[in-house]
Amino acid sequence: MKILVIEDEKNIRENILEILEIKGHEIQVACDGREGLVAYETFKPEFILCDIMMPHMDGYAFVKTIRSAPIFSQVPVVFISAKAEREEYEKAIAIGASDFLTKPFSFDELFEVINKFNK
Repeated sequence: MKILVIEDEKNIRENILEILEIKGHEIQVACDGREGLVAYETFKPEFILCDIMMPHMDGYAFVKTIRSAPIFSQVPVVFISAKAEREEYEKAIAIGASDFLTKPFSFDELFEVINKFNK
């Protein structure tokens, strides 16, 4: 599966990249929402993991932007965030996120959410 990981924290990004590559996924990474948009258009992911709080363009703006393009409107986007409040989850779903993982999360939780959308 082609997965785009948008995460500004280098250690988290590298850990996710490493474990997903071991599982056989094709991965592209971006450090913020703006880089994510470029990667989104060139890489054409089948699944996106996206942090919320990032410099330059946050996860909410990223999702709003891609959801406005009909050709990519069905790509599952799972937010990953340290913000665990119910309001954050509700806002994420309302703007078009497919699911939400709260940091820190286990690799089992990560694989479970990916498998939920892997068709």
